[in-house]
Amino acid sequence: MAYGIGSTATVSATAPVLPQNSAAPLSIDCSGNQRVRLRSESVLGDVVANPRLNQVEVNFGVAGTLANPAIVTQFTSNGGSLTQATGMGIMSTGTNAAGTAQLVSVQSNVYRPGHEWYVYFSAVFTLGVANSFQRIGAVNTPSGSVIGSSGDGFYVGYEGTVFNFTQVQNGVNTHVPQSSWNGDPLNGTSASAFTANGVPVVFNPTLGNVYRIHGAWFGFGPIALELFSPDGVWIIAHTFTFPNLSAIPYAYTNNFQGEMGVGNTGNTSNVVLSNPCICIGTTDYTLALNNPVVDQTDAQITRAVLTGKFATASTYLNVGVDSAGDLNTSIASIAGNGIAIARPGVLLVGIADGTAGTAVGSINAALKVTEAGALNSFGQVSVTSAATSIIAANASRKSLTLSNPTGGVTAFIGSAAVTAATGFALNPGQTITINVVSAVFGITASTSQTVSFIEVQ
Repeated sequence: MAYGIGSTATVSATAPVLPQNSAAPLSIDCSGNQRVRLRSESVLGDVVANPRLNQVEVNFGVAGTLANPAIVTQFTSNGGSLTQATGMGIMSTGTNAAGTAQLVSVQSNVYRPGHEWYVYFSAVFTLGVANSFQRIGAVNTPSGSVIGSSGDGFYVGYEGTVFNFTQVQNGVNTHVPQSSWNGDPLNGTSASAFTANGVPVVFNPTLGNVYRIHGAWFGFGPIALELFSPDGVWIIAHTFTFPNLSAIPYAYTNNFQGEMGVGNTGNTSNVVLSNPCICIGTTDYTLALNNPVVDQTDAQITRAVLTGKFATASTYLNVGVDSAGDLNTSIASIAGNGIAIARPGVLLVGIADGTAGTAVGSINAALKVTEAGALNSFGQVSVTSAATSIIAANASRKSLTLSNPTGGVTAFIGSAAVTAATGFALNPGQTITINVVSAVFGITASTSQTVSFIEVQ
């Protein structure tokens, strides 16, 4: 068929409906762009090229994880128990009708607008039993309370005999049973892409499986639950769709922790949930400059802020710049090689042990001297024409600064029996800093000379 100038043609095509995760050819849209939906697309439709950044990690493959209070908080009641064995954290209700066991990560995620948040975890559930629950996911219910009884988040697990994907909104739980999920049926039929060696298989929560819940917030971003198939493909099981459906955000707060637990609510058999590991994070490396710095963020990101960890208080403090352009910090005590600062105060020069000195600055009062000669009120000592010990030995001394005022005579500094020939010539108007812990002696060639000094311990 030929078309002349000014002719128009309408071309239409219907895209084939393909089974989930089957091969699909690249296509060209009307703007000439190649189009294909990628597994790396976020729920917001953009391609995620960055590595995922874990902000919360609990790994029971590492010995001692369960017992580490910096990683998890434990809670049990009425005979419930927590153990770590075979590379898993194991939560058991025991046979008490009200037994519970729960683990909550100490860390929580920091959500970044415009980026996905996610929680990955693996789990082995007990076949659901009436009057019991098994839950694991990203929630911010306080430790010690039943997961989902307050706060916000999402989790999967058994409510009695029914396996659910659950949304928690301000303590209200919306359970969606597997039979009502809107994704893959996971039932072993030809309609399912949950396959092993290319053959659809039935999803079995009582065997080890890997789960992923991910989405965006914005108050109304969609949230998807996916399972990792035996053939190594993420399969969408269910999606909560919130845009244009609600006037209230799906979560009032979005700083989620990794939470998992079991509980009997009348059942008297032992219900067990096992978890090898869980992590929560985002797809963005950056944080706002005013975000508090903790161990995991300090290790994972590069910030445009100078920050030091104050070991005594186990907190991070920022170094800032004052109006004069000088670096300063709110750290009240710094210990290390060099200056030791004990408390805010003033710099005192020529302080004899236990006596007051002269304030000459605004650093603090931990700089200290130990004199041997005659010390006057201005932190100065007299050097005479006879070799004299002017500064006593001090094993804790870091450095010693001596200054010879202008208009005087040269003082010669050295060890015992110092002479004008063997000592270091400290000329009028000159300052020296030496690193010695032994006693310091001085002598002049003729008349006496007053020398100022500061000793740093």
